[in-house]
Amino acid sequence: MIKINLSATLGALNDVSKLMLEESAAYAISCGESEVLPAHLLLKSLENPFSDVRFILNKLDISHEELTALLLRGNQNTHTNIDSVPGFSPLLIEMLQEAWLLGSLEFEQSQIRSATIFLALALNASRYLPTSAASLLNQINKETLRQSLLELAKGSAESQITQESAVVHKTVQADVSNLSRFAENLTAKALDGDIDPVLAWDQEIDLMIDILSRRRKNNPIVVGDAGMGKSALIEGLALRIVNKQVPPHLQHVELWSLDLAALQSGASIKGEFEKRLKSVIDFVKSSTTPIILFIDEAHTLIGAGGNEGGNDAANLLKPALARGELRTIAATTWSEYKKYVERDPALSRRFQLVKVDESIEESIVILRGLKPLYEKAHGVYITGEALETVTKLSARYIAAKKLPDKAIDILDTACARVATAKDTPPKRLSYLDNKIHEINVAMAELERDYQLGETVDDAFKAKLEKQLTELVEEKALLSTRFEQQKTLVGSILAFREKMADTETKYSEEERQAFIRELQEKKAEYEAIKPEDCLIHAEVGSKQITAVIADLTGIPVNSMTGDELTKLTELPGILNDSIKGQSQAIEQIHKNLLTRWRIYVARAHHLARYCLWVQVVWVKQKLRFKSLNIFLAENNSSPPLTCRNIKKNIPYHA
Repeated sequence: MIKINLSATLGALNDVSKLMLEESAAYAISCGESEVLPAHLLLKSLENPFSDVRFILNKLDISHEELTALLLRGNQNTHTNIDSVPGFSPLLIEMLQEAWLLGSLEFEQSQIRSATIFLALALNASRYLPTSAASLLNQINKETLRQSLLELAKGSAESQITQESAVVHKTVQADVSNLSRFAENLTAKALDGDIDPVLAWDQEIDLMIDILSRRRKNNPIVVGDAGMGKSALIEGLALRIVNKQVPPHLQHVELWSLDLAALQSGASIKGEFEKRLKSVIDFVKSSTTPIILFIDEAHTLIGAGGNEGGNDAANLLKPALARGELRTIAATTWSEYKKYVERDPALSRRFQLVKVDESIEESIVILRGLKPLYEKAHGVYITGEALETVTKLSARYIAAKKLPDKAIDILDTACARVATAKDTPPKRLSYLDNKIHEINVAMAELERDYQLGETVDDAFKAKLEKQLTELVEEKALLSTRFEQQKTLVGSILAFREKMADTETKYSEEERQAFIRELQEKKAEYEAIKPEDCLIHAEVGSKQITAVIADLTGIPVNSMTGDELTKLTELPGILNDSIKGQSQAIEQIHKNLLTRWRIYVARAHHLARYCLWVQVVWVKQKLRFKSLNIFLAENNSSPPLTCRNIKKNIPYHA
């Protein structure tokens, strides 16, 4: 038989069986027995008039007094050892394990009760009991006992306790499994430290708390474009709840995120999706712990995309939201909100809007909060200048995404590049290896032709030998530079890590010595020419600019430099592409561009329009195109859009 841990076996006993086992151990001690035997356990179970064993024997017309007498007579013949403390006999442990297997597999019992113990004894009575007691139990029809065991024990104290605990256990497990199957506990994740710190968004989170605290219409709906941090707002609220930074009535709530994919997965049968959603709503409503349900991409739940049964799901939400029985936080994009939510007045008036806008300043704050996580993940150092650069340049040059998402992606890519370059040889080395291999193959072919008596081009062979020598020398030089820079950058990072260690206490002299050594290493690193730099010691503006240049195709030089200097040089730049229009260009520079820059600096100013009045055939479009190219290349906001008014004027006017 498989050996099962003794503590696990004893832990599976129900309260009645545990008490009987304790009494049997006490009985063995009083009798001077060296072991606690199965007969001792059966003897004590017979003394309890409400145990399963007494009920089973009564219904089988077997006298419990007779069985008790036979057990006592058999115990008199056992060996005694008064000087030792009795332990559980191997037969007793084996019998309890058989009872556990019988109860769990055949009767789906979560605990060992005396009924399954009696069944295990009856099935192997000759092995576990004295001969006289075993002969009495052998008279029982084993198959009948096995099939009607629970019916025979019905009415005992153990059967009532088992039924009640089974109902409660199944109910609780069903409810919790329903919610955990279709939702994720964000407050539990926050407690476990699985949520990144959320900075900024204080105004939006405060507004959500105000809405959740209202008596009516207390369901926020967070609306913003994709990548603007709607989910981060909810995670920030979960962190506040865990840290008790919310009003008292919200300090003990749980925030669960509904997984719509899991809710819809496998719900192809009509009504299955609504059944699952209703079970989640019912559990949230009846939970003793207040629960706030977060529904991301809420428009998919309201019937977006023509999903069958979507309107029924919305109808399930409306009554619970109207009565205040269900508190939810929804999130969706502007387009989906206007397309689906606003078209359903009965649903939209249950929610209070929370707008999420794109902000460069808040994005920088968010990146500062995430900076330690990315430094730890990639093993790099990120400068403060890099955070400002990645936010401003991504806002200008990457239009497909929104802040802070696109800034985080670029920062992550730059960190990955720097981290990879520390341990990976430069691409130039791989290129040199390939070229050396190609030349070796070509020279091997020439050598083979020479051995076969073929004519060999000596000039071509000499050229290959020269190229091979140059490539080998370049490879050796590059490998040496790579190893030197790798050692140098490694020492810089080691000093930074040592100085940033808060657990180790250094004296002021040691700290100053670290600073001097770090400055020396940094000076040595900065002395390396930019074109010779193979490994970067930190993630700075140059690395950020290089990533954006690779993603957009915009030259690096166009994204760097002093904008004011470039603005001053505007006339010269435009005169290079437009000939014979110096007076007009000067007028544009003086009267238009300066005002444009002032207007753009004011985020809420609407005066961003200008009217060019000119005669025909004076290169208006060329001037406009050149000016627009300048604005696009020099980080000026926003680019110009040309509209020819003449084409909108009727000829008869």
